Order: sequence, then C-alpha cells, then structure tokens
Amino acid sequence: MATDERTWMQTLEVPERPMPKDVRAFFNVPPDPDSKLDDNIRDKRRAWNTKVRSRKATAAAQEQVKAAIRLIDFLAQALKRGGDGPIDLGELNDVFREAPKTRVGELGELWEVVERLLAAGQLEEALKVANAARDNYTDSTVPHLVFAWVGAQVSRFGGADDRLREDALKSADIAVASDGARPEAHLARATLLLDLRRGEEALAALREAERQLDGGLHASLEVLLVEALVSGGQVEEAVRRAIDAIEEDPDNLSVRSSVTASLVQALQFSMLPIRSDEDLRHFQRVVEVAAWCAVGAPEAEDAVRPFRMWAVIADNRLYSGDVASRAYAGVLTGFLILPLLNRVKAKPQWKIVDGGPGSVSEGVFDEVMMGDVARYVHERIKDRLPWWDSYSQEATRRAREEQAA
Repeated sequence: MATDERTWMQTLEVPERPMPKDVRAFFNVPPDPDSKLDDNIRDKRRAWNTKVRSRKATAAAQEQVKAAIRLIDFLAQALKRGGDGPIDLGELNDVFREAPKTRVGELGELWEVVERLLAAGQLEEALKVANAARDNYTDSTVPHLVFAWVGAQVSRFGGADDRLREDALKSADIAVASDGARPEAHLARATLLLDLRRGEEALAALREAERQLDGGLHASLEVLLVEALVSGGQVEEAVRRAIDAIEEDPDNLSVRSSVTASLVQALQFSMLPIRSDEDLRHFQRVVEVAAWCAVGAPEAEDAVRPFRMWAVIADNRLYSGDVASRAYAGVLTGFLILPLLNRVKAKPQWKIVDGGPGSVSEGVFDEVMMGDVARYVHERIKDRLPWWDSYSQEATRRAREEQAA
C-alpha cells in the first residue's frame, strides 16, 4: 500500500504564487535532502506519466493526468532554470473537481473507476478496487490485468513490499498468457520484475513483449528496456533503445528524464574508471547520447552535466614529471627541449586517475583529484580505485596541517 513516505508523489498541492521553498516541498525537499531533488522530480514526472493507459483511458482521466504533468513540468522548469509569476490553477481545479467513484457496478466500468482513482492520486483505493474485482469477476482475466497495472504503480511509486509485488506479478503473468497483445500487461510484468530485482527475467519479458505486440514497444516499454539493459551491463543496446524511446515520444519529458537516468547509471557504474583510449571514446559517445536525451528536462540535464565535463577533461593532458627538473632542463637548453618534454611526459587525466598518486607528481595528482568533476564522477565507484581511501586520508591530513600553520 502507499505509505506516508511516498504520498508526496501523488499530491498536487501548491500555492498560486509559490516561493522556491514551496516548489521544493512539492518535490519533497525537505524532508529529503537537496541531493535527492533531481531524482524526486524525475520520479514524480514518471509517476504521473504512467497512471493511465496510452490512447485507451477515458478522456476525463487523460485530462487530469495531462493537467498534472503540465504543472510538474512548469514547477520543475521554474525551480531549476528560473521563472516566476502566478500559476493558473484553474484548469487543474476544473479537471479534479469531481470526486472519483470507488465502486464498480459492472466489469466494463473497472478500468474507468481504477484510472480515475489513479489520476486522483488514490493508489490505495485503486488497489482495493482492483483486488476486489479479482474476487468478484472470477470468469474474466481483466481484473488480473487491472490489479497488475495498479500493483506495478504501487510498487514504483507507493509503499509496496515484495509480497504485494509477487501477487501482482502472478496476475500480470495470467494477463499476458490470456492476451499477449495488451501492452499494459507487459508493462506491469516488466516493472514488477525489475522492482523484484529480477533483471534478467525482466529483460526476457520485454523481449517477449516485442515479439507479441504489433508495432513493437511503445516509449514506456522502451524506457523499461533501457533500464533492464543497463542493469545487465548491455550498454550498447541500451544506448540504441534510448534513442528509440526519445524518437517514439520526443515531447515527453518523463521519457527523456528516465532514459537519461539509466544512461547516467551506465556511465558511472559500467564505464568508469576509463582505462584505455577506446574506453574514453566509448564514454564520450554515450555521454553525447545521454545529453541529447536530456534536452528539455532540467533535472536530466543537470544529472548528465558532470559526465559531459569529465568526457572533455579526461582527455586533457597534464605534465606528469617533476616540474623543477623540467625548469632546469629548459634553462640548460635555452628552453628548446620543453616542447619535447611536454609531449613525452604529458598524460591524459583519465590515465592519471587510473594510475593513482604514484603515477605522477603529487601536485599534478592533486590538480586532478581536487577538482570537483573528477571526484564527483568517481566517488561512487571508488572501490575500483585501490588508492582512493589512502589518498583521501592523506589529503585530509595535509589540509588540516595547512589550516593549522
């Protein structure tokens, strides 16, 4: 069920003239720390983008979701890139004026009731209605499809535990077996498998969906495929599929934000540290695609920015020898030898990071690692750099001595 910790994702309350603190609260910061802001913007976009079925939901439910997404887009842009002025809450109030029904009169009403509840942010009530329908309409697989659909949303954006996920997954399997041409069944199954940390099965399920669905995967399924591919370390195909997802729905900022997040994960956990010129070229190419995917979604643009900077900085060459000796040799030769020394002794910054403090003089290594970019992009994979902990301790000690002097 949806817990208090996740209800912020379902609410749309904001003053007509919000201050920055109001917008940050809209994205649950605080109580979440500032470092979670970009993730929360992405997750709130995605939560509302997946509430109703594409091109199948009732007009009322679609209008509610569209109004909510416009509000989220406006507030994210205002907070991250600036902008002020009142928000027109009239449309939002109009489309949400009518309270959703909570009872199903006949099976044909089930989707409408559930999607209106989801659009109203009432995940728990939608789950109760869908669960009751499984007991009330045992001759149909539709309630299983609806329960799986709601269960997948509670799994991602509510407070589901693995027991609920497993229950919803059983319903998703029944729905797929009954009719493999329904994309929402495949979407629910893949989401639940990913959330159960069964990435290989999720990838297999998405491959099956691509075979069964006419026209292939739509953007929401492509987003999940990118996520599954990245979790399995298949970066090359993830890049191609990210491009497919954007081309399928180029104006959808949730799609842009989600696939960028997956590619950033690949950049950090599958492609660092850089250990060869080929690694560098591959890293630069994936960064380029991630930056293209992020355009228009400010939280995604900010997430990929440090990696764009490292893609450039990593190739910059620094003199790695002893600076005093170079100066002395320059004086002896009338500075004629300096171009040769610089060329022979220069190392790209990726090689300096990979080699550690012993590969260059102390001052040169400090110049690289005291920079915000190199430290930021490598912080979460520091276990792959055997020198990290000892260097950090030594750098801290030297900094304290300088302060005390």
